[in-house]
Amino acid sequence: AQFVGGKMINLCSYVVTELMEGEEYQKGMALLPEIIARAASLPMKTWGILNAITGIFRLEQKGILEKAAEPEVLEKLQRELDWRKFIDCENNLALIDLPTNYYGVAFGVARYRELLGWDQEGCSERLLKRFLEHIEAYSGEYEFMDETQGQGRFDRYSILVPAELTGTILRTKMVLPEKIKSMLRKSADIALKMRNRQGLGFSYGRSTGAYGDTGAWQILTAAAQVPGLLSQEEERQAYTYCVCILNRFGDFWIDEEMDSVNLWEKGRKTDNYRNKNRILSENLSLCMQFADELWWKNPGCDEAAMEAMMEAWEAEPLAGTFFPFAMGEYQRGLAIVRDKGKVWSLPLISGGDSYYAKSPYFPIPYRQFAVTGIPEATGGSLVPVLVLKDGRRAVPTVYIQDIQYQQEKESFRISYRQDRLCVISGEKMEALEGICSETVYTWKSGEIIREDTFFGAGLAMVSGAEMEFFTFSAGVKEIQGGFWAEAGQVRQLTAGGYTSHAVWPLEDSSEFATPDGPLKYRIKWTGARPENGSLKV
Repeated sequence: AQFVGGKMINLCSYVVTELMEGEEYQKGMALLPEIIARAASLPMKTWGILNAITGIFRLEQKGILEKAAEPEVLEKLQRELDWRKFIDCENNLALIDLPTNYYGVAFGVARYRELLGWDQEGCSERLLKRFLEHIEAYSGEYEFMDETQGQGRFDRYSILVPAELTGTILRTKMVLPEKIKSMLRKSADIALKMRNRQGLGFSYGRSTGAYGDTGAWQILTAAAQVPGLLSQEEERQAYTYCVCILNRFGDFWIDEEMDSVNLWEKGRKTDNYRNKNRILSENLSLCMQFADELWWKNPGCDEAAMEAMMEAWEAEPLAGTFFPFAMGEYQRGLAIVRDKGKVWSLPLISGGDSYYAKSPYFPIPYRQFAVTGIPEATGGSLVPVLVLKDGRRAVPTVYIQDIQYQQEKESFRISYRQDRLCVISGEKMEALEGICSETVYTWKSGEIIREDTFFGAGLAMVSGAEMEFFTFSAGVKEIQGGFWAEAGQVRQLTAGGYTSHAVWPLEDSSEFATPDGPLKYRIKWTGARPENGSLKV
């Protein structure tokens, strides 16, 4: 696992310096040189580098670095823990085959190297400036991070990255730039809209699961460190939500039988990036994400006050908010709809090669245990798939324009159109000309309606349309147009415009595992065909 060595150094340095005292501390200090030497022999890449140098800096700040690591080990670490290993200094500080959030990693490594005396001052500021240029180029006034060079993939990290930068900046006694502060405020707006009693965090994109929850935690704990960024009431709301996230970590993500965080077993699944070869690595870093923020003191919320706050969340009437990410030729953004304590996320973000056709990126309403993407799977629930006569499959997912949204007294409506569809093919996005689409979502209390209309001369290429849905619900019964369920977050789903559908149970299989657990039923609708120059489902 490419990060585990650095995470060992970070966590063990924290345990010894912050949690051990007296004789126990002396024993810990006696073990640290062996642990750090062993960790230094393991692969050190990106996040591993940042974790390791964070731990080394912690030891240096305590004045015990020379006692905790042998001189030859420190010399090796000084050579290995370098941001230049994944930044091209000859090409305008370009990242080497990495998404944009790694500028935050490079910045942190550079800043710690400067404070340790391993580099001259200035490298970290250049990297931060390069990152902010990227934000300005591809998001502008909206201040969210495109993971790509303008293709429009705005993932969980697009919202999380200012929190990570803020943590490094404050820990290393830099002045927080106004731009980062503004970005963090906008990220905090999103995280506050996500607040819920269950402690559920981000529900879409890559590497969610436990990291979807800690993403919200990191944003709000970072915002709380910046004086005046949150109002007193917002801080109380944020603190209560973070308590819920921490409770969920202990009650759901920690598996006592495994004596471990569980992202992989008993019907759970994450993407290949966090596969089970990283089991030790994920235990170390998830625990450190919480440990890093234990400074936060309760802002006047006793248990009764927090319970009253959570009850108020569950009484809120239906309301939606749209957060724009980019408004260029193709638009990107995130709608969050709150409905009596239930939080739905509709991400319109699925640009970018490699991930454009992945299940967790489709523009559908996500909520844990209701609608969840299947890691590494191609295609997604609830999106009509146009089957072409030559066998290709096209979907209305990537080329989004003219996003409109409206809050009414008892409903929230969001619509968008596309002037072309996206062919599900290989790694690269492929546009299909000649077919346009319009999509309308309408939320009512306890109900979501999606309507798609396709039109254009290219419909002559279409043999039919189909749609799938995978559900966690139990006791599913087939009804006219769809299914009804005895239990679960989704109690009924019907679809119009198709001529037939089928429902079948899923055997326990890794193919149908999700971050939340195993899916139980699969439903497929087929038989929709163009008529009179259009197709509506």
